[in-house]
Amino acid sequence: MTKDDIKARILRLETLVIRHPQFVAAQDAILDLELRRPAALPAGPHAGPPADTAEDDVPFDFSEDGLEDAPPGGGALTQYCVMIVGPAGTGKSHVLTSIQALPEMQVDTSGRYGDRRPVVRLDVPDFANPKQTVVEIMRAVGAPVPKRLTRNGVASRLRYQFQQLETRLLMLDEAHSFVDGQGEAGLRANGKFLKFLLNSCGVPIAMAGEESLEELRTSKALKRRTDALVELRPYSWSDPDEQLEFLDILGQLEDAMGFGTDAALSTDTELACRLYFASEGSVGLVTKILSQALKLALKAGAGAIDRQVLSKAFRLENPASVLVADDPDIFVAPVGGRDDPFLVDAAKFKAMWKARYSAPPVDRSRKTGIRRAPKRDAQGLSL
Repeated sequence: MTKDDIKARILRLETLVIRHPQFVAAQDAILDLELRRPAALPAGPHAGPPADTAEDDVPFDFSEDGLEDAPPGGGALTQYCVMIVGPAGTGKSHVLTSIQALPEMQVDTSGRYGDRRPVVRLDVPDFANPKQTVVEIMRAVGAPVPKRLTRNGVASRLRYQFQQLETRLLMLDEAHSFVDGQGEAGLRANGKFLKFLLNSCGVPIAMAGEESLEELRTSKALKRRTDALVELRPYSWSDPDEQLEFLDILGQLEDAMGFGTDAALSTDTELACRLYFASEGSVGLVTKILSQALKLALKAGAGAIDRQVLSKAFRLENPASVLVADDPDIFVAPVGGRDDPFLVDAAKFKAMWKARYSAPPVDRSRKTGIRRAPKRDAQGLSL
């Protein structure tokens, strides 16, 4: 098998779109933003760029109370946002990528008045603040960044650029950076900034990030401007329906690997349990493990993947982890195979499973509306 053949097999697996229920809910929530989106303002060759801003315009500063209630620059352009939240590896970025891949969201360079970009996507920078973020957005859409940022100046430049590009959606990945490490004042300022974008730029926003992003939904600025919040979370083995969904996902990944019936990931209950344990029920993490295993197997000329290959893949994806005896919630990777979920015997694996899933749930609810982690237990394990 050539390198190109191996690359094609791996690419087929990694680009597989698995329309499991959580994925569909997140995708539908983003597409439903179109239902609340007013008609775009006309754009054309005679629509000139915005003029320089007057010196007495309101500075681009959201730290003072009251600015969020200032009249929006776009009037009828008021939009809504969607938040996709969940821990790492649950497929949040994959949802955004799937939207970008839709035929109607493709970049078109043959437009009458220039390029057409229905979706603009960028990663929110760490410890994001309004000025830093809006500069990144302006650069992403090709808008000139003025030396002095003002509210009306930013609104008019972005609105003009979005109209010229016929942009239908702004995607902000890693959006938990609006919350993490911000403090109360920073969180309030970022909430008002996002409301400013929704009010003045004429484009809805889809944000994806870790669970802390949900704190923005309860902020004064966005609590009535969030059209939907969809939580992506690892599947629960103790829930019969979710266990079947996880096994179905394994079956689709198995088909994409191209080993035929020899893989048996979804039909070998013991192997499926070990994959669930290694990935903690996360679709993204189990895909990474299987992608690494596929590469190892193909390079070795193997006709299937076994537990030894899965063990090597697991250690490559998690190079420095260990099962911490006094904290069953912490399991990142084996050390020397001692607690490798793919190599230990059935009795040891059963003990590892019980140690993790009989632990009390971690309370992440806090006072901000973040949901409590579901109770985890060892029900359903059958070896």
